[in-house]
Amino acid sequence: MDETTPNILLEDLRRQIQNRHVVAIVGAGVSVAAADNKSVASWKGLLTSGVERCVAVVPALPDGWASRVQEEINSGDLDDLLSAAEKVSSKLSNHGGEYARWLRETVGSLRVVNSDVIIALNNLGVPLVTTNYDGLIEDVTRTRSVTWLQAGHIEAILRGDDRGVIHLHGHWRDPKSVVLGIRSYDSILGHAPTQALLRALRAMR
Repeated sequence: MDETTPNILLEDLRRQIQNRHVVAIVGAGVSVAAADNKSVASWKGLLTSGVERCVAVVPALPDGWASRVQEEINSGDLDDLLSAAEKVSSKLSNHGGEYARWLRETVGSLRVVNSDVIIALNNLGVPLVTTNYDGLIEDVTRTRSVTWLQAGHIEAILRGDDRGVIHLHGHWRDPKSVVLGIRSYDSILGHAPTQALLRALRAMR
């Protein structure tokens, strides 16, 4: 790669953005930055809070359950993290409305402290797609949240006919849309409209 290659690539990216051939995929780093490093803005921090909530509200947890799940979270291994997420979501989902309450009191309570990155992303003028569960981007851009369960609305956003933030892993206000553990990942993998949109997105953007 010669020294002119980065400039060529940058100009190509600018051209693709100008022509709206790009989507911005936004991950947890944006939420962490916007919420001033609030721990639950990250996936590992959220899962740790889930373990703590399980200990607080779920009766008769097996001995050592919390420490075993926390070890999975701390390992950083994706399989372990998914396993921990499944355990947390299963325990809380089976305990009344505790799962929805936990989401509301963690990711649902996040507030924007620094909006610089979100403003910069919004100024690109391209569709914003996120794996985050919170609504921080919407708080800044004054747009609505659209989850993977709303395929028609996603199509409208990608066509430029509507505005909104596409939540590939769901939004806290709709707990059934939140992709957290293994079973919820299986649900989105088996959701034909979502998979068709993802294939089209990969081919066109």
